[in-house]
This record gives sequence, C-alpha cells and structure tokens, in this order.
Amino acid sequence: MKSTLFVSLILITSLMNMHAQTPAEISAIWDREHVSNLLPSNVRHKDLKKYLDGLRKLDLKVVEVGRSYA
Repeated sequence: MKSTLFVSLILITSLMNMHAQTPAEISAIWDREHVSNLLPSNVRHKDLKKYLDGLRKLDLKVVEVGRSYA
C-alpha cells in the first residue's frame, strides 16, 4: 500500500512539472538538435544519397526499407 502511494505521488509530481512546449521552444530544440544544414523542403535525392553515403563511411548500417515510385 505504501509503495503504491509513493509511486502515485511520484507520478503526480512529475506530471505537474510537465508543460506543453511553445513554438519558440520547439524551434530552439530544432536549431540545437537537427543533423542537416538543409531545410527538409530543400533536400534533394542527391543530397540524401550523399548523407547516407557519409553514414556508411562511419560504419553505420544503412538499409532500404521501402521505395517510392513517383
């Protein structure tokens, strides 16, 4: 009973500290965390191939999981 009460108290406390992110906060996170210097709308196929080749050179596994036909 005491452990359930303790866990509930921790959960309620953590939920009270959570808040929705403002557009300015989301923008700041994007500027800090994104890995490409191109905006998503400006990425072209050749840019994506170059990026993926760079990942392969770092010995990261890159696997095709789908294909789009346009």
